[in-house]
Amino acid sequence: MLPGIGEYVKHVNMEKKVGATCQSFKIVSKTVKDPLLEAKLALFQTVARELEGFLTRFQSDAPLGPLLYESLCAVIKNTMTRFVKSDILQGTSLVT
Repeated sequence: MLPGIGEYVKHVNMEKKVGATCQSFKIVSKTVKDPLLEAKLALFQTVARELEGFLTRFQSDAPLGPLLYESLCAVIKNTMTRFVKSDILQGTSLVT
């Protein structure tokens, strides 16, 4: 999808269309130029996929409050392993 968006932005900028002046288009145009955009979107997608299970589980009328702590700790731990070195995490009480 990103290559198509890039082509659209390029076409609109070359044609000097009226839509190029709206704020939304300016944001998209600036974002498409980011060389790390694909990596950022991939990271967002994996984190969202991880959170989706947690959010789906707790959207219930069942009394899930007692399970919240363990589930939230697991989500935080899994997310932190993407950003924090494992030897640092081993020194915390969050990771056992």
